Formats: sequence, structure tokens, C-alpha cells
Amino acid sequence: MLTFLKRQYSADSTVFLFRALSLGTETLRFEYQDNSLGVQKSVTLQAHVVDAQAFEQELAAEEPAGPEDLELASHHMESGDCENALPYWIAVYQDPGESLSAAVEGIVRCCTDLRDYATLAELDIQRHLSLLQDADQLLEAARLFLENGDHPRAREAAEGFLLRFAEHPHADEALYLLGRLYEELSPIRDFRKSRDAYERLYRDFPQSRFSERAYDKVRFLDRHYFEIR
Repeated sequence: MLTFLKRQYSADSTVFLFRALSLGTETLRFEYQDNSLGVQKSVTLQAHVVDAQAFEQELAAEEPAGPEDLELASHHMESGDCENALPYWIAVYQDPGESLSAAVEGIVRCCTDLRDYATLAELDIQRHLSLLQDADQLLEAARLFLENGDHPRAREAAEGFLLRFAEHPHADEALYLLGRLYEELSPIRDFRKSRDAYERLYRDFPQSRFSERAYDKVRFLDRHYFEIR
């Protein structure tokens, strides 16, 4: 609902001020006198009232990315405000110039913090995961993909993590995640690759909290799929 406040006149225009009492769409009908023709005319407009976040998202979607988008994204990130940073990172990502790496880092961090799988999938962000320098964010992206049943993207993230960060303290978890991805029912199911990941885990990381579970997984797969009776 809109409440009329006042109108302001200038030499060539009239500005009408309203206060929005709720979100939504309002129809406004204005009547005015066309003195050049000596007739009265009317015009009908649709006013869309949205919150600040939706307004910023629309601006980011409509306007080409510029230096100010990167500045605003970085500013919101510094204050931990991923919700408002994300639209600006998306604007930078869609017209990145030399800022593609920064945009990928920003989008992945925001989407994993917000658990926003849909945006990651829509942007097809896994094409650029090799640009991520933050190993923890790459693993978190793999977790988010798995949470949402997106096994192919989760596999790409997990394998990319192991390829680039094999000595990382969380490499054991990445191996366990990869074993799960290949074991579970999905288009990428492969018991041999699942077994290999589990075996590598308990062999290379015997002190890992996942080691015992990985060993049990290998025994289970051998018993049900690989041992000949």
C-alpha cells in the first residue's frame, strides 16, 4: 500500500512522493492537462515496492559491472555481509575483466556461507573452481554440492581439491567425500573408484577420524561386489 505525501514542482517536471506501507505492486493513475492540445490526459503506472536487498539485486542484474561493483562487493565482504555482497559479486562475475578470480572467490564464499546451492549451480561456477586459492572454500563447495545431491559437481570440486591440495589437513575428508560420491546411487556411481578412495584414505591417513569408517567401507565393498565366492 502507498500513501501520498506531497508533490514537488520544478521548471520542467513534477515529482510525487509516496510512503510505502507494505511490499508489493500498486497501480497509480495520474491525470494532467496537456496545454498544447487543450485536453486532459491520463497515464497509468505500476509501482513495484521491494526491500533493500531485492532492489540491490535488481540493480546488479540490470547495470553493467564496473569498479564500483567490485568495491561494494569487497566492502560488504569485509563486514561479513554475504547477503548483500553476493549480487555485486555476480555482477562482477558476469562481466569480470581482470577480476574473475576475485568474483569466483567471493561467490563461492557467499554461497557456501548462505548455503545457496541454486546460485552456484545456475552460474555453473565449477567451470572456474581452479581459480580458487582457498582450499577450505573449495572443500566447502564440494560439501554444498553433495548436500543437494549434485554428485557430478561435488566430484569435480573434491577431485580438484585433492589434485591441488593433497597435503592439506582436510585431504582425508575430501577422500572420504569422494568415496561416498562414487558409492552412492547417482549417474557417477563407480564402486571401484569408491573403493580406491577409501583405501587411499586409511592407507595414507591412518590417524584420520575417517580412517576406521573407510576401512569398513573397503571391507563392505569387497564382500558384496569384488570377492568371488
